[in-house]
Amino acid sequence: MYTIDSVMDGMSSFANDLKQMSGAIRKSDGFSLVIMDEFGKGTMTEVGLSLLASSLNYWLGKGRDHCPHIFASSHFHSLRTLLDQTDLLSFHTLDVHQNGDELEFQYKLVEGVIDNSYASYTALKNGISREIENH
Repeated sequence: MYTIDSVMDGMSSFANDLKQMSGAIRKSDGFSLVIMDEFGKGTMTEVGLSLLASSLNYWLGKGRDHCPHIFASSHFHSLRTLLDQTDLLSFHTLDVHQNGDELEFQYKLVEGVIDNSYASYTALKNGISREIENH
């Protein structure tokens, strides 16, 4: 699922996300591949998180033969606590090594989860002053 904001269609990015999610839920089956990148980012955290968790739990509840193959990336760190525990579910993240104050992004997918988005580090590396970052 991929969304582009456009004044041409008269829909917000979140409305577009919902339209795509609705289509994926209606049309997917055990042979489908569903890829979601940051679903729910265009609305309040509680709403986006709830809808993402509910959608994933809906699919997980379909069982091994009917659940689509799903890759979902999310900035909702608490998402995993809202998902039904099943062997259909696994968590992966990108490997990062810390070397002093520096982060070395390995660009390698590893099993696990992170609780840190590295937003402050990324902001500083991209020219945001520490004064603004600390404010």
